[in-house]
Amino acid sequence: MGYNWTMKTMKKTFTLWIVMIETIFCLNAQQTYTRVHSLSELSSGDAVLIVGVDSSTNAAYAMGYQKTNNRHAVPVQINGEYISTSISNNVPNETDPFELIINEDNGIYTIYDALYDGYLYAASSSGNFLRTQTTLNANGQWSIAFNADGTAEAVAQGENTRNNMRFNPNNGTPLFSCYASSSTFQNPIYFYTRTTIGVTTINATEVTQTHATLNGKIIGDANISSQGFEYKKTSDSEYQTVVVSGGSGNISTTLSDLTPNTQYRFRAFCTPQEGSTIYGQEKTFNTLTINVTTYTASNVTESSATLNGNIAAGDAEVTDKGFK
Repeated sequence: MGYNWTMKTMKKTFTLWIVMIETIFCLNAQQTYTRVHSLSELSSGDAVLIVGVDSSTNAAYAMGYQKTNNRHAVPVQINGEYISTSISNNVPNETDPFELIINEDNGIYTIYDALYDGYLYAASSSGNFLRTQTTLNANGQWSIAFNADGTAEAVAQGENTRNNMRFNPNNGTPLFSCYASSSTFQNPIYFYTRTTIGVTTINATEVTQTHATLNGKIIGDANISSQGFEYKKTSDSEYQTVVVSGGSGNISTTLSDLTPNTQYRFRAFCTPQEGSTIYGQEKTFNTLTINVTTYTASNVTESSATLNGNIAAGDAEVTDKGFK
């Protein structure tokens, strides 16, 4: 029994050091993270961001460096199901999020911070404290559950009763900390895992009355079976699909025969050879209008007049024009 425990501990320690080394050497580069919706998407060794959203502004924040009694919150941009961001590689760092490592044992999780070489834990029963400690006890062991909307409930299992990890907008100075279950600070948290592939939809360019170029980016190194765009008029219910060639990197396609003065919606997508289709955030563009200007009549006599006007149709084909 003692031998099995030792081997299990050695295996976990070795795995943790591998993740630490990978984390330290990869943090300078921008990483992409995918939102977690259930425990089946969260595994031991996963590198994660812990994220909160200010419900009053919809601004998103990821957990940052350790302050005295809570964790700093860093603004991040959520793009569909993804966050792409650079990650802190030193402490303290006020501008970049901290990547954390999840480990699980018999349904209980630890959240490890390689830069501080410690575990997040609920630090008090009398104060709203979330701290980092190098030793591990029950206050640093968490039950994690996911709600139907993808929000997560992380509750420390130790004796400290302010043990619910939450995001607090804090009147413009946001932070992450631990609160009693009855606290008025009910802003939930989200988990995002580092992923090998992601999709970003980029704003449309070269938009005219009848044409537009759609742009996107495939992030990662997974094998991709197809990629492209879906688009539709905002008033329509069904998307049309355009498949483009290529793999990871920037993708684009130019649409033609669009309707002038119309709003369209579009999103980039890719389908890995193993896995389901991944979509980027939906964006919109408006095709240009056909401008018709009526000018003052000229050469007016008792029995005739010249009517004048101008049609600025851009690249749209005008099939009929005149005066009424």
